[in-house]
Amino acid sequence: MIAGTVACAVCLLAPAIPPLASSEQGPRSAPHPKFLAGQLLIAAPDMSDPRFEESVIYMVAHDEQGAFGLIINKVLSVEPVSKLRFEGEPPIESSGRTIRIHFGGPVDFGRGFVLHTPDYVGLHTVMVDDVFAMTPGEDTDLMRALAKGEGPRKSILALGYAGWSPGQLESELDREAWVTATTDEAFVFDEDFDGKWRRAYDRREITL
Repeated sequence: MIAGTVACAVCLLAPAIPPLASSEQGPRSAPHPKFLAGQLLIAAPDMSDPRFEESVIYMVAHDEQGAFGLIINKVLSVEPVSKLRFEGEPPIESSGRTIRIHFGGPVDFGRGFVLHTPDYVGLHTVMVDDVFAMTPGEDTDLMRALAKGEGPRKSILALGYAGWSPGQLESELDREAWVTATTDEAFVFDEDFDGKWRRAYDRREITL
């Protein structure tokens, strides 16, 4: 149970992650082919870092400044919506609803992020492409909507993220710690978590 962590995840300051561009800044230019934004980063079978063992990461941003992604196949817990707290406001009437909390990555574990379909756009929303968007947990409008069973059509609420400094991810790819694959909405939001890493690994790109 992570009730205390869930309570603080909805009233966070926006993380300072330079590669991310919010929706108010307009569309970004097309990424360089070597960059992985919008793709899956999949831990190799012999991944040496236990924090990333059998992880499937959706890459929100990747450019010369570094990389940012959210693990999409590791569930921490399912919590009652009533445990979500908004500063200065009474608890939301939950009617018994629950919300699934994912492990998004080991960096800034106390911070919340929502990976979702682009039918929701807030002030700090990052539009990855026309299929996926990401909004940090400081967006209380989005968090209230999720608590009420509303908001974007599909979403993943995660605590923490996976981040790399400039050139770090490229170095790990050269060491074959990761493989990559293209993806779609159905796969990212698929709730068969037990088999997700294997299915992602099976669709990896093969370099001959």
